[in-house]
Amino acid sequence: MKVQKQQFKRAKALHKGNRLVEAEAIYLRLLDQNPADVECLQLLGLIHADTDRVDTSLQLLRLAIGIAGPKPWLCRNLGIILERNGDLAAAAACYRQALEEAPKDHELWAALANTLTSLERWSDAISAWTRALESASSIEYRLRLANTLALTGDRANAVAQYDIILGQDPSHIEATFHRAVAYMQENEAHTAIEGFRRTLKLEPLHARAANNLGILYQLDRDYPNATKSYQLAIRSDRTFHPALYNLGTAWLEASHPQNAIGIFRKVLRLNPKHTAAWTNLGNAWLARNQTSTAIDCYEKAHSITPEDAAPEWNLGIVRLLTGDFRRGWEGYERRYDVKGASQRRPFATPLWRGEPLAGKSLLLHAEQGLGDTLQFIRYASLFQEQGARIIVECQPELLPLLVGSNGVSEWIAAPKRAAGATAVVPVDHLPETDYQLPMMSAPWRAATVSDAIPFPEGYLRAPGAASDRWRKWLVTQGKCLRVGICWAGNPNHKNDRNRSIPPEFLAVLGEVSNVEWVNLQKGQPIAPSLAMRNAARELNDFADTAGLIENLDLVISVDTSVAHLAGALGKPVWVLLPFAPDWRWLLERSDSPWYSGARLFRQPEAGKWREVLREVVHALEEMARYWDVEQNPDPNERLSASMGGRSGRCASRF
Repeated sequence: MKVQKQQFKRAKALHKGNRLVEAEAIYLRLLDQNPADVECLQLLGLIHADTDRVDTSLQLLRLAIGIAGPKPWLCRNLGIILERNGDLAAAAACYRQALEEAPKDHELWAALANTLTSLERWSDAISAWTRALESASSIEYRLRLANTLALTGDRANAVAQYDIILGQDPSHIEATFHRAVAYMQENEAHTAIEGFRRTLKLEPLHARAANNLGILYQLDRDYPNATKSYQLAIRSDRTFHPALYNLGTAWLEASHPQNAIGIFRKVLRLNPKHTAAWTNLGNAWLARNQTSTAIDCYEKAHSITPEDAAPEWNLGIVRLLTGDFRRGWEGYERRYDVKGASQRRPFATPLWRGEPLAGKSLLLHAEQGLGDTLQFIRYASLFQEQGARIIVECQPELLPLLVGSNGVSEWIAAPKRAAGATAVVPVDHLPETDYQLPMMSAPWRAATVSDAIPFPEGYLRAPGAASDRWRKWLVTQGKCLRVGICWAGNPNHKNDRNRSIPPEFLAVLGEVSNVEWVNLQKGQPIAPSLAMRNAARELNDFADTAGLIENLDLVISVDTSVAHLAGALGKPVWVLLPFAPDWRWLLERSDSPWYSGARLFRQPEAGKWREVLREVVHALEEMARYWDVEQNPDPNERLSASMGGRSGRCASRF
């Protein structure tokens, strides 16, 4: 017996020293002498587990339990091996069996909680972490409890647990970090930013904190701080590749596509199958108007992950931009399937897929911005001519202008939505119809091609009362060219930094004589750099704006709803475009197939608005040279005279 104890002691020492072959040989000799030696069985089982002999390891542990009963230490080790082998449910059962014998063993409760977390049995995991804490007050257990609470969405209780930890240890790095994560998930950006900054004071090279700080700055469009934070995350941990990808997206959003191209190339060297990096590399090339290279990137992304809608949607956009409308509309239909996009509305009514419309009812519903609705409402008349009864749901701001238009039997105000909202828009307020169609899908269903767009000459008309009111308002002024101007779009638009013009740049327009400038810019102070009549403060709705535009000679606007309104009214409109324009304006042309009265002025390089405005000045000077108010009192006749008989105004469709 004494010799056996000495051999067992030596075997354990060898085992502890990782001399497993020698230890196993002694355990086997001892088991030859006593096959029921439980401790030798379980230690031999652990050696088998450590040397990838899992099946025999489990057999040995179960044999030991069969002899000695469900001793906590045996069940714990069996659970560990089962968990390592991926049998999490069986591991959890082992831990529970052990806890029946040792209900206050905090290590067993922690092992069970970890396993239940891996099984995503959140409620049970929270209970197990709570029991572990009751058995042993441990900051580590409390941190794991708090993290599990946060995973379940119970962030209030999670923050309460983090606060307890920080009350005991104000410098606890992970509690500080995870508390900030909880606030980030609750969209409480200010508190989250403070938390990540505090984390970085405690641990200046905390890569995850720096990365999350970058995400929050990027969401706030604070791109200088976003890029600095991502660069800190990369310096802190060269293996933390999400920060590198995020840096690329920040550069892209900040209108530095060349920087983004370099970063996405680095990401793809690390992971050639990073679909999102291929897609965003395509977006960066597209921001440089390198459409062929962008298409190559999108096609590569699609080949890697065919089920990902983003590459197909982007392919649709670039094809529309290049005038390949047939394939472009098809790709554009994937917009609802892109991660983070607006969700499809829960219609019971079937989507119209081109079936005959004679005798049928069709609901056209707006889905994007005001300008989009103004541009694509033209299709209501087209579908009505096919025999359909047309019902339109659109933004309430547009109804005073649109109601009464030919081709539409019923108008319905769409529910108000917050800017950037992606929640499902309800449909229970809508009447029953035979078919429904999102308005942005109308060109696809109409098989629209770039050289046969319906009603480019105009299809809307301002209400008579609005036109009369603004005619009287304008007539009091001198005899000169009346030009309405809109220099900025919706500040919440994701591309506003590229499409809006700083108001101080407008001063150069004042060089043109014989021009009366009329402010159409809503929501912003009048530009002090250019003398203009402030009509914007008296514009109550789009019907008002249309009435004013009807009485102007020309509208100059950035890419916003005012440009589409002027085009839809058939009025001459000069659209000022960023270097990388929206797909509907195409590339390398000064006219638009959507609006025959439109003239396009494009940036020669990204951000070069001064050059665009200088080109506008030259064009206005040429127009003003031939302007004759007295001989041509009607605005459209005056424009025709100044353009050598070519007028941009034709009969309204509606």
